[in-house]
Amino acid sequence: MQAARWTESNAGRAMAIPGVRAVVVVAALLMASEAAAWVAILVHAYDVGGPGIAGVAVAVQLLPSGLAAPIGGILADRWGRGRTLVGVVAVLPVVGIAAWVALGSGLGLWAVLAVGAVLSVGFAMARPLLSAVLPGLVPGPSELMVANGLVGVGSSAAYVVGPLLAAGLLVQGPAAVFAMVSPLLVGAAWVARPVRSVGGDGPRRRGSVTGLAELVRLAEVRPLLLLGSIHQFVVGAIDVLIVALAVGVLAAGDPAAAVLVAAQGLGGVVGGVLTFRLAGRRRLAGSLLAAAATFGLPIALLGFLPGLAVGVVSLVVVGIGDVALDVLGRTAIQRVAPPHLMSRTFGAFESFREWSIGLGSLAAGVLVAAVGLGTGAAVVGLLVPVAAVAGLGALRRVDEGGDIPWERVSAVASIGLFASLSVRQQESLAERADEIRVPDGAPLVFEGERGDRFFAILDGAAVVTKAGTEVARLGPGDHFGEIALVRDDGLRTASVEAVGGAHLLVLDRVAFLDAVLANPMLGGDVAAEADRRLGELDGLEGEGP
Repeated sequence: MQAARWTESNAGRAMAIPGVRAVVVVAALLMASEAAAWVAILVHAYDVGGPGIAGVAVAVQLLPSGLAAPIGGILADRWGRGRTLVGVVAVLPVVGIAAWVALGSGLGLWAVLAVGAVLSVGFAMARPLLSAVLPGLVPGPSELMVANGLVGVGSSAAYVVGPLLAAGLLVQGPAAVFAMVSPLLVGAAWVARPVRSVGGDGPRRRGSVTGLAELVRLAEVRPLLLLGSIHQFVVGAIDVLIVALAVGVLAAGDPAAAVLVAAQGLGGVVGGVLTFRLAGRRRLAGSLLAAAATFGLPIALLGFLPGLAVGVVSLVVVGIGDVALDVLGRTAIQRVAPPHLMSRTFGAFESFREWSIGLGSLAAGVLVAAVGLGTGAAVVGLLVPVAAVAGLGALRRVDEGGDIPWERVSAVASIGLFASLSVRQQESLAERADEIRVPDGAPLVFEGERGDRFFAILDGAAVVTKAGTEVARLGPGDHFGEIALVRDDGLRTASVEAVGGAHLLVLDRVAFLDAVLANPMLGGDVAAEADRRLGELDGLEGEGP
């Protein structure tokens, strides 16, 4: 019930979390900077060499960024998500200033494009890291939806403001745009500092090939990446369709195209706010399907609209569906991706995003030229709803475990041993777990007996004894009982009893071992913890009289 109360009124509570506030502001500053820089470089390329060179400028910026996006994810899962994000964002002002100098000093076009490509690579590396750090900043999955919505609102607003500021400054030349962009990037680097402590998989240095192969095998992630790629393919096509509508059908010229783009951005702000109402919902498949329809169906009708006003309204609806689909998709990925692969997953998503946008732009131009705006828009617009319907079975599998109380899932997530599990895996454990409350002095396990249960302390305390001697005291978040479950003889190595009463989470042997076998990282953690505790107990025995 507490999670269900996380609606738009709680956006202020989410923004009060320093890390969340930093991510939202950094995302907005980066989006405004990227959109303005994109406009400035394309205008400069067009002024120098016409539309052909402008097309080359698009390729020079998109292709390297698509290749580089996964690199940030790989580094983050090795060295820590927050630290990597802060490092990437800190480099961007240097590149922005270099672009300002290159444009202002009259360096050749290729020098400007090279600096622009480096800047585009930095943006492409930063975006997935922003999504990857959020799960480590919020108290639970419900709040995560609100945080993603806030990022969507801020980014959508920045996507409108950035190009408008660039348009005003372009009268002084592209260098003036980077005179604005550079301070924005400095601000982003400064604001990003609170997220430095959000980690990756800590001391486990997984190789990039191994990690990416593991990512590809995740059946729950694949349909989300595919739907996201198709979504971005259509996003890339929309710009071409908007220009074709404004110039070719409405004969209203470039100003109408700008109005239509702004309408889509406005819809994105509304879509981000609407996602706040989805906080507390654990089943996302139906909402994803609705967002796909909201996004795609108005595009399918784009070529048949009678006037500019109807076109504006339709693109507001498209913007709502666009951001809602993006927020829901990212939240679903954050739910099913294991923490040690979170950054890599979003790095792959960003790579697919860059390539899909480029391919969508190219395909839309060819399609409109071949079959006209009406048919071309209909084909493009139906892609996302059809893909969502076709993948509905896979999306519903992401929702499995959606009826488990949030409190139980949060209890599992609070246990350090289960930190390597995805939210979906934590839900599976929560479904099979029991909760018990025991009074002061209640015996929980006996030394030498055969063990068949794993215990984690949610509240209260317990004392561990070996041969009648106290060896440890445990509190909330601590656990015991796993050694007997993984040893060949299955015997308890110590006794444990409650102190002052305790609230415990309990898993039977089968449920615990199923989780260990399904997650190699958890298995390694259990083995390491068992070895450490056995070593401590052996050391105590060696200290006998």
